[in-house]
Amino acid sequence: LYRSTSAGSRYNAGIRFQNATIPQGSIINRAELQAYSRYDTTDDIYCTIYGEKSNNSQDFSTNPKIQTEANRPRTTASSVVWQQANMGIGWETKDVTAVVQEVVNQGTWEAGNKALTLLFISDSGSSAGIYFRSFDSGSSYPVLYVDYTLPNTVIIGDHSGGQAADALDGNLSRNDVDLYKFSLFNTDASTVTVDQIVFNLSAV
Repeated sequence: LYRSTSAGSRYNAGIRFQNATIPQGSIINRAELQAYSRYDTTDDIYCTIYGEKSNNSQDFSTNPKIQTEANRPRTTASSVVWQQANMGIGWETKDVTAVVQEVVNQGTWEAGNKALTLLFISDSGSSAGIYFRSFDSGSSYPVLYVDYTLPNTVIIGDHSGGQAADALDGNLSRNDVDLYKFSLFNTDASTVTVDQIVFNLSAV
């Protein structure tokens, strides 16, 4: 990463995390980026971190462009400013919770076969830069730690008592009330309140 007053002299960066197994709509309790600063002479960071607003971001060999939003759309509601001088050599940590939350909130996000990419867009200003170790640097590659809670998902299923015999005769009766029975359960076992259930009977 390199900051400069000249747009043509700035260097931006991206970190792509493959096989992100966070389910769509999960509550991100904390997402923390850890990256290893390589030198103590080039150790000043001035950038803004975004998430790539994509269901499955392309690798950088296929799509090397980072700066252009048309090529890699960014999170619009969430970003993280990272400005720190004289980091020195070693691990650095940054909270990117809001950015990851916006990425997994996408309606078309699917866990497991997707890649999550963080984009680092350098600021405009006097010359300053930093080197982070990459994936091919042994055990010093960047790491994204994410603590999340599964989304509340209520699923409708068969009732344990089975179904009543079809006795719909147009009159209010016990058989009519119990004509269709079902069960609801929540995937994360927490208590949920169901205010309303609507059935579309147009095809009945």
